[in-house]
Amino acid sequence: MNAGVLDGSGWRHACSGERVRAILRGSLLLGALLLLSTEAHAQDRTEADPAEQSRFRWAISYEVGPWFVPRRLGAATGLGVQLGVQLDDQVGIYYSGTVATGFASGYDTRNESVGASFGAWMYNSVMADLTLDRLVQIGIGPSLDSLAFGTADVKPIAGGVAGRVEGLSGTYFGVQTRVGVVLGGRHKRGKSGRFLLGLEVHPTFGDGPTVSTMLTIGGGIF
Repeated sequence: MNAGVLDGSGWRHACSGERVRAILRGSLLLGALLLLSTEAHAQDRTEADPAEQSRFRWAISYEVGPWFVPRRLGAATGLGVQLGVQLDDQVGIYYSGTVATGFASGYDTRNESVGASFGAWMYNSVMADLTLDRLVQIGIGPSLDSLAFGTADVKPIAGGVAGRVEGLSGTYFGVQTRVGVVLGGRHKRGKSGRFLLGLEVHPTFGDGPTVSTMLTIGGGIF
């Protein structure tokens, strides 16, 4: 048999080798196509479901409203901030901070005295928040509240008047509650800028319980 001529057995081995190489090339091509298809599908799914993505959220607001202290009524004003994570279009978890000052006055029927209170405080709350239909927000969470305020009372006595001045400061437990309306971006799924209107009611359980009720107006992205 000449060196350049294949017999039947050699021809079969050569054909088998070609088939193996063809199968390998086809398998590699098929695997590459499947990988590209999977990546494209994952990308399409991510782009199609932005409402399911977790993202950073923040907001800032101006706050104003009545301030209730024992036997007195007044007003308070301050600033609020939200920093946290929006798990999807419905659920968010965030830090809510409020810095405010307030003034209240009133007549105490028990002591027949007239008094006034001035205070400053900072609320540090951890909030769980639910957004319904990308329009209504409901949130609640525990809070550590740092308070500092003073009171002054004056009452008539025989031969003149008597006065009393007291101060209070410390850190106490509180509860932050919030109901709000989200305006803008309602029909856009996922992260977008929003205009926020809200009502926050916050009791603080100190030596004498105080309650601030704030109307809030602001904006944020979540």
